[in-house]
Amino acid sequence: MSLAGIQLITADCYPHKSAHANVPLSGRGLCITGCILIKEDTIMAIYAKEADRWLRQAEYDLKASQWCQQGGFHGPACFWAQQAAAKALRAFLFINAEDTHETRSVVELLDRAMTYEEEFRSLVSGAGSLDLYYKTSRFPDAIPGGIPAEVIGVKDSQDAIRQAADILAVVEKKRKGYLPDEF
Repeated sequence: MSLAGIQLITADCYPHKSAHANVPLSGRGLCITGCILIKEDTIMAIYAKEADRWLRQAEYDLKASQWCQQGGFHGPACFWAQQAAAKALRAFLFINAEDTHETRSVVELLDRAMTYEEEFRSLVSGAGSLDLYYKTSRFPDAIPGGIPAEVIGVKDSQDAIRQAADILAVVEKKRKGYLPDEF
């Protein structure tokens, strides 16, 4: 697994198990094959901090979505709702020591989150519309014969914000069960 370009190897990883048996107390070291070595508890602290950063940004994006909706900017409201949901799910996956940099799809992120918590299954049905807003809310060529500002309306933004808020609520509830209060 990798985080910010650093190869992370736990003390009991395979195939270098014997090389990683004596990890320094600092939590960092280098094995005989040149792998950067970080203890499991250090890895979890890194992921917990990253999860916190992503969840804080998700909360901000949800507020931006609500603000756009209040101003009548429903396309941008839908986009920011999609962003909030995706970032919240990435935060949840970071809590579970999984980096998901290769996707921004809410549906794909929910699918991965369900491998850890079944409660996410109830959120899948509406997630597809959030993914549609990733492009259709911003680009005129994504909507045949119209533009997002003329096609995406109040009901769309209300639904998108509700779906994103529901995802954030589940992630926040699950986060409290996984992490100490300081995160």
